Amino acid sequence: MIDLHMHSYYSDDADFAPKYLIQRGNEASLKYMALTDHNSVKGVAEMKTFGQEQGIKVVSGIEIDCVFESTNLHLLGYGIDESNQDFYELEKNFKKLALDAVEPKIKKLRELGFVLSDAELYQLAGDNVPQEEQMAELILNDPKNDHHSLLLPYRLGGARSDMPLINFFWDFFGANKPAYVPIEFISLNAAIDLVRANGGTPILVHPGANLKHKLELLAPIINVGVAGIELYSSYHSAELTAHFRKIALEHQLLISCGSDFHGKNKPLIKIGSCQYDPKDEKWLIESVEHFLS
Repeated sequence: MIDLHMHSYYSDDADFAPKYLIQRGNEASLKYMALTDHNSVKGVAEMKTFGQEQGIKVVSGIEIDCVFESTNLHLLGYGIDESNQDFYELEKNFKKLALDAVEPKIKKLRELGFVLSDAELYQLAGDNVPQEEQMAELILNDPKNDHHSLLLPYRLGGARSDMPLINFFWDFFGANKPAYVPIEFISLNAAIDLVRANGGTPILVHPGANLKHKLELLAPIINVGVAGIELYSSYHSAELTAHFRKIALEHQLLISCGSDFHGKNKPLIKIGSCQYDPKDEKWLIESVEHFLS
């Protein structure tokens, strides 16, 4: 019934309009949905309008890039006042930081021997900031890179070919990876304050992805004011989910369930594809109703 993590084309790395997301959610028999675009609230009002037409309760949301103890995190803000100018200022500042990092990332990719056309990249991005997945798409499709050994895992049949664009992103642009360029995101504390100041609830998203090798950071993250965690995620194994569930119970946290739908960058992830244990349905619905209140 629940999918509270998805992206529309107001996220630079996603493809579809809010109306399309609602249509797919209706087909999946969802009762609760949230639009959580990256550092943007531009599509929330549309999402609510179309959700109301289909009888789906839509939680206003945003996914904020932030940092805690030198670790990049994503924070979901649920139930925010999406009309507040604070979020438009956040998006403006984020886009400037992201744009400034594009050329250094291209330079690192070329140092690895990849051929990548600036003109094609900016044409593909259009009016948006060029994305790492777009860099991956152009590199993988350029015949000049056909025999590059580093690309073999992303070719058909390769170990990383199930979702080649996002896997390329994680493998090359993640922290301390070959094409990683540090960006000075706002602090987790500042992101929490922003969400709370605008009537929202701060939720740590897919901790199993961002804290994969730093699970010890979860306790101090909770202590600085995170009110809940995305317990059920496309990125969580059963073991990780059980681990996070125990922590959520111990700290009396709110919980969420989200697919992280984007479109072509994550082709295996569908709207409503994140399944939760029925024993937690009451807990989830109580959390969602809190976000809506």
